[in-house]
Amino acid sequence: MSISGIPARSDKINSSVMLVCSWRRMFAVLLALSLVSSGFVYIYVYDGMTVTPARNQAEKYWDDIIENQFTQRSVIVTRTPPTKKNSTECNTFTRVVFIKTHKTASSTTASIIQRFGYTRNLSFVVPSRTQIISSTSGFNRSMLNSRKYPPLNGGKHYDILTNHVRYNRHEMEAVIPNATYITILRHPVNQIVSAFSYFRWAQVINRYHGNKNALVTFMENPAKFPKYKMRFWWQSHNGQLYDLGFRNNYANITDDVIHKYIEILDKEMDLVLITEYFDESLLVLKKQLCWSMDDIIYIPKGVGTSRHILTQQTRDRIMQWNRGDFLLYEHFNRTLWEKITDYGPAFERDLQQFRDKRHTTMEECVDPSVMNTKDPRERKYVLKSNAADKCINMWLSDVRFTALIRDKQGKSKNNIPNQGSLNKSNVTQ
Repeated sequence: MSISGIPARSDKINSSVMLVCSWRRMFAVLLALSLVSSGFVYIYVYDGMTVTPARNQAEKYWDDIIENQFTQRSVIVTRTPPTKKNSTECNTFTRVVFIKTHKTASSTTASIIQRFGYTRNLSFVVPSRTQIISSTSGFNRSMLNSRKYPPLNGGKHYDILTNHVRYNRHEMEAVIPNATYITILRHPVNQIVSAFSYFRWAQVINRYHGNKNALVTFMENPAKFPKYKMRFWWQSHNGQLYDLGFRNNYANITDDVIHKYIEILDKEMDLVLITEYFDESLLVLKKQLCWSMDDIIYIPKGVGTSRHILTQQTRDRIMQWNRGDFLLYEHFNRTLWEKITDYGPAFERDLQQFRDKRHTTMEECVDPSVMNTKDPRERKYVLKSNAADKCINMWLSDVRFTALIRDKQGKSKNNIPNQGSLNKSNVTQ
């Protein structure tokens, strides 16, 4: 007779083995209880023939990466494709989660989505103050103030999220189920040049190295600078990946790990816009969400003032330092053009129609003789004195929209017209 494959040589040995096994069982039970209480256990939900892990804690996912035990992440997606009524009609998507990235035209994109939702009385997840939910934390439903800003019309779920917060699919899915997930990316060289100017990093660099070309100086050895003194310093190193939930603070993050995370994002994101092809991206968004041409017409929310002439050496250093962002951009730039190909032969015609309509809108709405330069980091368009109400809707920034949405959902005493119609009486430049 044997226990666990160990020969029973005597009663003493047999008793010892049984005692060891008992302690092992007790340890296993205690360990299991500890893991459950710590939130490290995956709960598996059967979905047809597949098993989908529903995460209880994002930290578990990252622990697996660092220990080279990469676990394929997945979430329960209940999204239903639009049902075509006939060959020319489809159902409009109204639930959207837009993951904002920094210095990528994400504010202009957010304002387009906010205008769409505001004018249709849709419900938004909004921060209690300012226009930022969080720049450093992944979204969590505890960030909601659903008592103060509840969903409209007595709804149980929100429809849209557009404000800055890092990507956390499991928590977002709990608050806005059946949503379409969208984000936007910019070439990492263009993005860091814009971020360098907007966050005023040159002031910090020049404080330590004199009045030189701060961007060139920074890229010579970016790891040595006092990041804690640089506002939004984490945006200087793979900031777009960071906004999309990736943690950059590990020295052993390899290309392989980044590629695997990109694979996950490829499955979880329904559409990734590209800043350098903004109009093309919006046209794909229009078709994918079954929106109208008027829904995507826009007035840019800010024109950057940064001007840098970069040598090839500096460009190469930026690409090396932000290699993760480059791999991300390269992948989703390719997927955008695949979607453009799938759009069909009408794409070029529709793109020209869209640009003609935008040009007409700018002529009707914007005063070409003046720009708002109160913020030295960027110039903003100014409306004509006789601009129509539709111009105001397109001109409003995401900051203004966020404030209006808060007032609306907070049942404020402000006199906001029905259906979100805006006019000069409640909006000033």
